[in-house]
Amino acid sequence: MRDSGKVAGSGSAAVRTDQARVIPPGSTVGILGGGQLGRMMALAGSAMGYRFVALDPAEDGPCAQVADSIAAGYDDREAARELA
Repeated sequence: MRDSGKVAGSGSAAVRTDQARVIPPGSTVGILGGGQLGRMMALAGSAMGYRFVALDPAEDGPCAQVADSIAAGYDDREAARELA
């Protein structure tokens, strides 16, 4: 693949447009695992206009306090389809 050298943004947070796709605000982001890291990601992303859904076996995990959640095991195919 040829490197076009196109860069979006500036500084160290620049993203090469030929290698990444920007997810527009308002989109839904699925999280596998509803622990503290998922919670922090959902809080930060919600402030930027994203919606989050977490898949986690625990019904009352930290992420479920700030995002929609699906309480199911990671091996539950139907729950994975719902998350997708």
